[in-house]
Amino acid sequence: MKALVIGASGFVGEYLMAAGHSRGHAVVGTFTAKAETHLEFLDATDADAVHDLIVRTSPDWVFMTAANPHVDLCETDPAATRPINVDAVESVALSCAEVGSRLMFFSTDYVFDGSNGPYDEHAEPNPLCEYGRQKLEAEELVRSILPDHHVVSRINVVYGWERHGKNFFVRLLRNLRFGESATIPDDQYSTPTYVGDIAEMAWDLAEARANGIYHLAGPDFIDRCEFSKRIAAAFECDPSLIKATSTAELGQAAARPLLGGLVSRRVEEMSMHEPRSVKSALELLYDQESILAGS
Repeated sequence: MKALVIGASGFVGEYLMAAGHSRGHAVVGTFTAKAETHLEFLDATDADAVHDLIVRTSPDWVFMTAANPHVDLCETDPAATRPINVDAVESVALSCAEVGSRLMFFSTDYVFDGSNGPYDEHAEPNPLCEYGRQKLEAEELVRSILPDHHVVSRINVVYGWERHGKNFFVRLLRNLRFGESATIPDDQYSTPTYVGDIAEMAWDLAEARANGIYHLAGPDFIDRCEFSKRIAAAFECDPSLIKATSTAELGQAAARPLLGGLVSRRVEEMSMHEPRSVKSALELLYDQESILAGS
């Protein structure tokens, strides 16, 4: 299978590249800001450049992971994030339709209002914030342009080792090891998902030529504070550094869904890969770090 990962220098994109290569697929990846010698440069907001790359590579699947996930920036300056979160997705979908490629677009549980989560694939979206609205609009564009040749993969609270150290898990662990306290909301619930599981499930869907909306999520429905305490315990850090607060007290620009998270009902029909529990994933991450430290 030939595949193109747009945003391969990012967190999910990096793992998609690795999983695709391990399965023997021919995978081309792109970067924008984070230069990588094994990746091609692409400004995903340049519709002509997107078109030229998709025509040239003619992939069976395009994985669209490039996005601006800064929720508060989306709220305060939507014009800054819309070009990548919405317009670029439309350009990719139109080029896929022209070439005959299938498109997997990565979305979020922020398309839901968090009043009654976790949500399965049949739940009705109702985003509270601009980030959720942008991602939902992009979902709808993908579905309308490629009705029979798309997958919308919704994900949430993705964690794992990352070279650029930006995801919640890595940042929290770094702070804890420096003895810094962390104030975490205890009223935001989600289904944290190990990034390697997302990559494997995504490739299972691609290989099965799946179509439609799929939730790729871990099995644990827990709040952010509890998730943080489990990270601290797994890596032998001081759990008293974790300070609980409410979302309202954080005073963030964008509203967050409180009872968010996802239920992966449909993916179970298409993927043999079972996502890890938080406990199992943290044990794996602990072992991975130990191996790297000893190498």
